[in-house]
Amino acid sequence: MIKFIASDMDGTLLDENGVVTPATKAAIEAFQATGGHFAVCTGRDYGMSKAPIEEAGISCDFICSSGASIYGPDGSVKREIIFQEEQVKSICDLFEDQDLYMELFTDQGRMTTWSKEKAEPYFMGEWQDTQVEGKILPNYDKAAYYADWILSGTSFEMTIEDIFKAGIKVFKICTASMAPDKLSSLKESSLKLGHVVAESSFPQNLELTITGAQKGPSVLAMAQELGIKQDEIMVLGDSDNDLSMLKMDFGMTIAMANGSEEVKKVAKTLTLSNAEEGVAHAINTYILS
Repeated sequence: MIKFIASDMDGTLLDENGVVTPATKAAIEAFQATGGHFAVCTGRDYGMSKAPIEEAGISCDFICSSGASIYGPDGSVKREIIFQEEQVKSICDLFEDQDLYMELFTDQGRMTTWSKEKAEPYFMGEWQDTQVEGKILPNYDKAAYYADWILSGTSFEMTIEDIFKAGIKVFKICTASMAPDKLSSLKESSLKLGHVVAESSFPQNLELTITGAQKGPSVLAMAQELGIKQDEIMVLGDSDNDLSMLKMDFGMTIAMANGSEEVKKVAKTLTLSNAEEGVAHAINTYILS
């Protein structure tokens, strides 16, 4: 019997317009009414995660920054796995070697060492020109949406020293680029550091977290605190940064129809796409019925 559901957000819980539909909300609340526990499990930081969930009127826990931080329905901190200053500095050097934008997910919002003047042409120039030239890569719309997040909600020109001097906690370090060779090189060099896991939520990005700060281990940790067994957990996802939970031996691991081929390969079950309210379909089909 499933007692705990953890769902990814983008491409999974949220539809193509980035919202939780009424049908999905109804399925979640019907599951909660049976005593079930629901949590979003996302690469987003808490601020970005909270907005669409609040808008939908859903009360739930939040596993954020790809598993590096966990929050209760009221925003209270339940768990954090953070980078140390020297670790961030080492990673920063790798980003600079590739001339890649570096974004830090922190407990005070998203931050970067770059200036806004440098970031704007990086995204609005390189990426939009690529679109105009017709060289649109898979999931381009999602990548462009991500760029909008960066330019509208990030604190610029933050030094690593000042961030840690202020006691700010760093959960995750990300980049986005239309240059796959640079992302590949960054991933390879990051993994050599030994304490980093590198994942992607879409082909044009790379997300770095500390070992152990991934979705799968965090879902399991939350379930154990609730006294819920591993075979009583359902997880749903669509992207490569969901693999850490989809590969675990949970009761149900479900891939979205719009998910990557690797995600579909490792998941035990397939549901409808996010545009077809696949999360609601899975809850109604495998639990409520």
